[in-house]
Order: sequence, then structure tokens, then C-alpha cells
Amino acid sequence: MLLEGADWTSLYTSRGFFSSLDRRAFTYISLDGVVTGHGEFKVSASPLLYSLLESTMKEVKNPIGFGESGKSLYDKVSGVNFEKAVFEPMKMEDSAYPFLASSGIPSLSFRFACQGSEAYPYYGTSLDNKDHLGYATAHRLSFLATGAGLVAGQLALRLVHDHVLRLDVQRYRTVLSQSVVKINQRLKQVTRDGSAESLSARWLIMALGSYSRAATDLNTDLLNTDLTDTLACHNINDRIMRVEHNLLSPYVSPKEVPFRHLLFGRGSHTLAALLEGEDREVLRTQLALATWTLQGCANALSGDIWDSDNQM
Repeated sequence: MLLEGADWTSLYTSRGFFSSLDRRAFTYISLDGVVTGHGEFKVSASPLLYSLLESTMKEVKNPIGFGESGKSLYDKVSGVNFEKAVFEPMKMEDSAYPFLASSGIPSLSFRFACQGSEAYPYYGTSLDNKDHLGYATAHRLSFLATGAGLVAGQLALRLVHDHVLRLDVQRYRTVLSQSVVKINQRLKQVTRDGSAESLSARWLIMALGSYSRAATDLNTDLLNTDLTDTLACHNINDRIMRVEHNLLSPYVSPKEVPFRHLLFGRGSHTLAALLEGEDREVLRTQLALATWTLQGCANALSGDIWDSDNQM
């Protein structure tokens, strides 16, 4: 596990470690800009870490606001829809982004921010000092820094303490489903005039089904696993760690397209690209490659790389 900031990200990049980093670390937690305000708690993360963060927030006392010390951080910020209230898209400038989109490592960054996610104007400038930060945090900097340390510490402790990694493969199913539904609707619009008969999301939907079954099977295997059996736990962990890495498209060059992630990457290989293209032949190729990437991820998660039931 890596618990670091931007200086380390630069070091890994300069020494070319990203290409093999997924074999050296199982999670990356960024602490850059972790306190820039006092009104909200915002997170950018791999879906594999959603459940872990949610349970962690329930254990950390709320450092935001006044007179609410009895509440947990989860009670304060979760609202009716936890994911909508807390999570935001991971941006390229986020120091956790290359670990997720380039190396295929489950990554997370979090921050205490101003209400309404208003940007802290002095971050990264010579005016970023204790006085300005104290004003931005309503002079509760020490409480918020302690809260940030507790969140990071609890995350790290939960990840290294248990024999099986606390990464939830089921949460990816929801995120992938949302993208596949949009793609299916988009392709129906493109083929409405009947001029592109073979342009269908059918195989992509089947690949999503394969992932869903593999995720369910993993959880079933986990329930039936003796957690004192080191080898059995290692096999479960190995399957879990295959998910993020196998969502990196093998059909584009890492040198030319460094951010190869099917969901969080940048380029024509992503699911997002299928919502933007107009050329039907290009869309057909993109659809096939995206389908094979997702099916490969499902096969890796199930442990059956050459499963005859999943021939595409």
C-alpha cells in the first residue's frame, strides 16, 4: 500500500516505476491538499474503495462544524445518497490519478473543502500559509488535520489488518452498468435508420453480465473460505487485485496512451469515447475492443482465463 503525496508521484514517474507498480502496491492513498476548507468532505476514488471508505467514515468522529462532536463523519456529510454527496470524478491533476488510470492500482484521494467545493485560492502558491489556511478552515485546522489523519490511518489499518483485502468488487458492477446503459442508448440512436445493423451493445452487455457473475462468485467463495488459510486468502486477494489492472486496455500502447483505464482513462479506448464518436466503423472497433477488455477483466476475476462459457 502507498500512502503518499505529489513529491512521491513525481519520483515514481521520473524513475519509470508506473509500469510495474501494480506488482508492488495494492492501494494508493493521496494526502495532497487534504485540508483546504471546513464545510465539506470530498473523495475521488476507485469504486473498489467505496465500501471501505464508507465504513471508515462511520468510525471517525466528525471534525466539521461546531457542536456536533457526537456525530460521525459519515452522519455529517453522507446525506440521503452517500455516493452523490461524497464522491466526485477524479481529475487528471489529482496525484492519485496516474496510479489508477495508468498503473491499475485502486486509488483514493480525499479532502476537507469549503462549502460548495469552492476552490482554496492559495493552494500551490507562495500565499499558501498557515494564516490563509486557518481562515479557510474557520480556525479549525488542527481538528480537520486530526480528522484527515484518522481517516487515512483507519483506511490503512483496515487494508493491512485483515487477511483478505477490503476491496469491494461489487461496487464496480454499478458503475460499469451505468456506462453500459448510456452506451446502449447511444448505439440505438446511431442505428435508428437501420444503416448499421451490427452496431449493437449486445456483446458488451454480455461482458457486463460475466463481470457481475464473477463478482458474485468471488463473494460466495469468500464466504466459504477459511480466513486462517494463508494460501486460500492469497488466491482470493489475487483475484481481487486483477480487477483494476485488467480494466487497463491491452489494445493501446502505454507509451502513446498512458491512461489506459476503460472507465477513468483518456482516449478512444474508453467507454466514454463510445458516447462521443460519429464514425460508425470507428465505433464498431471501439465497441469490440471495450467488450474484450471488460470480458478479460471478468475472466481474470473469475480465475478462468480460458473459460469456454465466455467465448466472445
